[in-house]
Amino acid sequence: MEPALARARQAHPGGRSPPIQDALREFAEAVTAKSSALARGGAEDQLRGPFEHLMQSVAAAWGERVVCTGEAPLPDRLGRPDYAVH
Repeated sequence: MEPALARARQAHPGGRSPPIQDALREFAEAVTAKSSALARGGAEDQLRGPFEHLMQSVAAAWGERVVCTGEAPLPDRLGRPDYAVH
């Protein structure tokens, strides 16, 4: 088993949800709140904040750090991914 995954499984004492499950729940709640708001913005743009928070929460659960860089171009490639996660 990956060391980070093993640490994540040990991080939640009995009865508490695993941290990744908590992160996914928070992501779903944030996306639901943004998509049901009276004033709606661009659909894709509403995912940016919740996505970055999800990535940071999962990384923290694994004892890692991540940085999400939006609209990061890839050298010698056509197109531009929404995020580079590093």
